[in-house]
Amino acid sequence: MVSNTTKVKIIFGLKIRQLRLEKALSLADVAEKVGFSISYLNEIEKGKKYPKAEKIMALAQNFGIDYDELVSLRLVNDLAPIAEILNSSVLTDLPLEMFGIEPSDFVDLMSKSPTKISAFINTLKEISRNYDIQNEEFYEAVLRSYQEMNENYFPDLEEIVENFRAQNQIVPTQIIEKDFLKKILFENYNYSISTFNSDTYPELSEIDVISKADTKIMLNQNLSDNEVTFELAKELGFQILNLNIRPKISPVIKVESFEAIFNNFKATYFARALLINKEVLKGRLTYFLASPKWDSESFLAILKLFKVPPHVFVDRITNLLSGSFGLNNLFLLGMGHNAGTGKFQTITTPINGQNKCIEELITRQALSANRIESLHDSVVKS
Repeated sequence: MVSNTTKVKIIFGLKIRQLRLEKALSLADVAEKVGFSISYLNEIEKGKKYPKAEKIMALAQNFGIDYDELVSLRLVNDLAPIAEILNSSVLTDLPLEMFGIEPSDFVDLMSKSPTKISAFINTLKEISRNYDIQNEEFYEAVLRSYQEMNENYFPDLEEIVENFRAQNQIVPTQIIEKDFLKKILFENYNYSISTFNSDTYPELSEIDVISKADTKIMLNQNLSDNEVTFELAKELGFQILNLNIRPKISPVIKVESFEAIFNNFKATYFARALLINKEVLKGRLTYFLASPKWDSESFLAILKLFKVPPHVFVDRITNLLSGSFGLNNLFLLGMGHNAGTGKFQTITTPINGQNKCIEELITRQALSANRIESLHDSVVKS
């Protein structure tokens, strides 16, 4: 995210660069006159450094302008469109760092053709408005792109989970119970955990967790034991990963920033990896994938090894298919199923535009017999 401090540095750097180019001076020319190194002046122009007051005065005198004018946040002439973008939510909403793009580099690109870049961004915003694309949908699209870039496997998070397991002497085959997680949350993080009745408040029937504060949550009392265990593991993820900004309710319906969506993803990943040991699942999948044909009963037998909701299990498989088996050509397909009806409904669109049926993954009969209510973001090989 782009902070106000970063914006100040960027605007100041743009002004210095513009003044230098207007006077046809090189970096070396200006650096010598004001007593900077060339590299430091270059860092200033890129918005990465901000000089002290006496150095700013030296720059102002060198360019023949007032000190106040140089430090103001107002950009004029050709750079005016950049000021509009910097003062909007565009750079704040775009998680540039996630994709290896420094905000200053992005602005440097804009400075070369500010009017055209500004027009392009405004066109994207207009398209979003016309198609009624909400912030949450935009954030989710960015997150999906990030997952695709990393094949949905994150070694740093896997390592954090393994360190936690080692510190707490959790063996690979151990089933982590909700009471164990509650104990850690109470003793180590001073959690307050209560419940709410969604039967009494029907408007909350689709809500699993309400976060009232960093360490104060309410759980839907209609959640199964497996669902409660997962939500508690997710809370532990927020704490261990030191993720303070988070959605107020789960599943996520409305958020104010991409950081909340991203932190929710990381805590969820932590919970999946904690409850479903990588090596145990990898071993089972090795035998399963060696079979010449699909065996739904064997698949469901693996599911029963872990006390997690079915969608958590399938999501965890997506991590290991790429991370451990090198099956990177994947797409996501969300399906909903009403137990006993034999009816399935597509919830999400496959990433690569594929259109395979979920029956290629698990048969309807197996799903109905085991009363699996839904498969969320299931993954099959394209």
